[in-house]
Amino acid sequence: MIKQHDQQLKIIKSSKRLIRTLLLLPVLFSVACVLETPDPELACNFVQNRDEQRVSWKSSLPVKFRVHKDVPLEAYSSIQSAVSKWNSISTQNVIQVIKWDAEGTPSSGYADGAPTLYWLEEWESNRSSEQGRTTVVWSRDQIRDADIRINSKNFLFSYEGNDLDPLKVDLTSLLVHEFGHALGLGHNEKTESVMYRLLAKGRERREVSKLTDLESFGCEYGEDTIEPTVLAAAQQEESGETEGNVTTGEGEATSASLAK
Repeated sequence: MIKQHDQQLKIIKSSKRLIRTLLLLPVLFSVACVLETPDPELACNFVQNRDEQRVSWKSSLPVKFRVHKDVPLEAYSSIQSAVSKWNSISTQNVIQVIKWDAEGTPSSGYADGAPTLYWLEEWESNRSSEQGRTTVVWSRDQIRDADIRINSKNFLFSYEGNDLDPLKVDLTSLLVHEFGHALGLGHNEKTESVMYRLLAKGRERREVSKLTDLESFGCEYGEDTIEPTVLAAAQQEESGETEGNVTTGEGEATSASLAK
């Protein structure tokens, strides 16, 4: 009788385990469906993750930047101008400087949640052609951090309000480009784009007003975020009703930066 009773208990326990497993299967199937790889997206000149999804700040705008204490005071006007150029194309601010004398060092491969602009007097010798570099860290398709490094070891810069100098890089134009990377944009092979990978010394001032850049921005952040008057002017220029000249320079291309 005792053995028979034990066998019955074992059968009951096995049945309960089977029932729990069967009940769990729909849950596992549901989780599997949620974690299914999303459909690829058009790049629209944005950086993409391994699932070919555009990475950006999504609705977490503006990007709140800190300016490191080593950045010289004379560069502040160029920073403010570059920020204004990006904000002028949108119906909302997309970049904001919240601190001008920040501490710290550039993060590498992790998100400290504090986007920062650095002015570096030390630079890798094998990457000396880089005028600037932006490192973006994301999780899935959401940017979590972005650091901008300016190469003051190998380059001299002209600042907002000064004439272009043939021996110097226009800092405002460089920052417009790097802030574009911070927003998630990659390089654009159209020479009129602010995201074109090359910037010649003393020969360019870049504006975030070309249709290619507005379309890229609107593709990810929403067409309704683009200032209507800015978009209309860009469309008119693109159609040839307004003449414009673009000066470009030659140089060595490097990834994630402008080169001389």
